[in-house]
Amino acid sequence: MSEASSSQYLDDIGQLTYEESTLSPIDAGFSPVGSKGQEKEVEQNIEIDSSPLSTVQSTGLTLSSIDKVTVNVRNLSLTVAPTDPASLLGRLLKVKSALGGGSKSEEDAESSTGTSLVETWHDNEKTIDSNAPDVLSGSRKKILQNISVDVPAGSMMAIIGGSGSGKTSLLNVMAYRMGSRNLHCEGSVTFNGNPNINHVRNAYVMQQDVLQPNLTCRETLVYAANLRLPSSTSRQQRADLVEEIILELGLKECANTLVGDTAHKGLSGGEKRRLSIGIQLLANPSVLFLDEPTTGLDANSAFLLVETCKKLVLKGRTIIMSIHQPRSDIFFLFDSVTILTRGQAVYSGSVRDVLPYIEQLGYNFPTHMNPADFLIDLSAIDTRTAEQEVKTKRVVNRLLAAWIANQRFGPVMQPDSVPPSSSAALAKAPLWREIAVLTKRSFIVSMRDPMGLVGLLLECVLMGTICGWIFFKLDGSISGIRSMEGLLYTSCAAQGYLILLYETYRLCGPDLRVFDREYNDGSVGPFGYLISRRLSKMFTEDLYVPLIYSVSNILF
Repeated sequence: MSEASSSQYLDDIGQLTYEESTLSPIDAGFSPVGSKGQEKEVEQNIEIDSSPLSTVQSTGLTLSSIDKVTVNVRNLSLTVAPTDPASLLGRLLKVKSALGGGSKSEEDAESSTGTSLVETWHDNEKTIDSNAPDVLSGSRKKILQNISVDVPAGSMMAIIGGSGSGKTSLLNVMAYRMGSRNLHCEGSVTFNGNPNINHVRNAYVMQQDVLQPNLTCRETLVYAANLRLPSSTSRQQRADLVEEIILELGLKECANTLVGDTAHKGLSGGEKRRLSIGIQLLANPSVLFLDEPTTGLDANSAFLLVETCKKLVLKGRTIIMSIHQPRSDIFFLFDSVTILTRGQAVYSGSVRDVLPYIEQLGYNFPTHMNPADFLIDLSAIDTRTAEQEVKTKRVVNRLLAAWIANQRFGPVMQPDSVPPSSSAALAKAPLWREIAVLTKRSFIVSMRDPMGLVGLLLECVLMGTICGWIFFKLDGSISGIRSMEGLLYTSCAAQGYLILLYETYRLCGPDLRVFDREYNDGSVGPFGYLISRRLSKMFTEDLYVPLIYSVSNILF
């Protein structure tokens, strides 16, 4: 790519600047190296306003107090075993045989097995058993292969690649979100040199926005704060933190707007995504993981979202996100990038150096093309025709070989060289507050669903009318008594079944998805959730529903 074309390209995409008040600009430019080895200096400055948006007075609980965390990944590989039901019993028998049928002691079992490195994920903590039997490795599928990544503290890294390249898998392994027993993981993921992610505050934002549609933006954050923050925090501290997050994420204009869903208009897609990030920011994480946060957003909303994440990075957080086809100005907001193809990395390093590195390999960057699109296209295998597949495989293999030969990573930070950190995970709210908050939230959600309440009311009236009409004016004879006995059995069974069916239908909606998210975040537990749900339904359904049904039965 010529110097003129490089300058023209950057003139097209580099005009966007921001006012910055406290920190120096972030130089997101690059200096390509031409095919003849002539170095050309081209600069692109994207300046982010790092001044705090929040004007809330600090009460000791603030987003500004962050422990900086460096994330290191070394030689990470992930394989998965098939779950063929026909061979499941045989594999279980092999495991039992390898472990001595459970009759041997632990020492005997260890001495009789191989030395395959097996990594087991349990309760978000990684334990490595170098002597565990690898009896399932015969037909494993490779998901990730020998990936090494460095994410310095206070930086933002993008994981890009084509569909099926392993972006989400890499993100989930780094966030300790892979819990299947069929997974076999090798390598290491450390946070300031410590392999236990529970030693640092971390949060994970899923690709889908799992929110209660009948709550406002502010209510969603308030209830999340009451559930996630420990009892040592006062109500005023929690309220101030919620207001700070609302201002920080630009949610002030929609703070009192219902979240909404497909049937009822509410927040926009970008506002919902920022609200999902705000829920995770309540834990004040030092490391934030995001799974394709721009998916489903328009270009402007996607840029504003990543720009918001960049402002969080400027305060010291480490953000790692997988992203699908970012546009040019979004791409240059990142500090580093990891490019994946079929589970392998073809580049992992600074955004400034990726285009010069690719051009040194002989692949010139076309004029007026999105850098991310160029990199993804270059690292993807086209399977539409046999000729294209052979051609693109040759390019990918060359990129892989070049990266294996040229990658340079420094030593991993040692735990004893890191000062004591206060970034341990915040304790959850006590059980009594969890039940109280969930009961109040469930009651409000039920009262804001008039169609559900009316539907349940009409169902009771209809069933009571039908049962009463069938057995209308029964006499006191033996036949009438038997008919009345049949009425009791039939009405109780039918009404109980319909109530249970309706409750199951509602539970499988957003309620269960919200519970799954909060349970994975460590905010709520099954016991508190079930108790609070029954307490809230007691006032909205359990009292008047049997009464209406009985009255309808008696009248008819």
